[in-house]
Amino acid sequence: MAYIWSYLRRYPKWLVMNFTAAILFVIANLGLPTVLARMIDEGINRGDVDKLYAYAWVMFAVVLTGIVGRVLLAYAVGKLTTTMVQVMRNDIYAKLQEYSHHEYEQIGVSSLVTRITSDAFVLMQFADQVLKLGVITPLMMVSSVFLILT
Repeated sequence: MAYIWSYLRRYPKWLVMNFTAAILFVIANLGLPTVLARMIDEGINRGDVDKLYAYAWVMFAVVLTGIVGRVLLAYAVGKLTTTMVQVMRNDIYAKLQEYSHHEYEQIGVSSLVTRITSDAFVLMQFADQVLKLGVITPLMMVSSVFLILT
């Protein structure tokens, strides 16, 4: 993880966008049931049509927030991971330029090709999951505890 973080921390703008988008996504996931519950309690059960429409507009805003959050999250994570792998592959290639012919034969060309392609791709997939679920899950837990206490 420290190896991946050494590449990701080079892009603080994208990390901030990732965190912000995750917050928007969490607001939508936890906000919709909360607004629906209030819509039922205060609008439908009491017969207050004005509150019903007001909460419908709030739900619409929460849905739009969720859409924006999800799109931004996918974009930020995609940008971060693909840039990370690009720089990682360039670093590996630069290191390979320092090897002698004997070292190439010792390691094997097929092994080197695997390192440049599939290993970097696996690291990209791992970073993708960490940047999505690893950010959203703690935010959901903290937000859920906050909503329960309030």
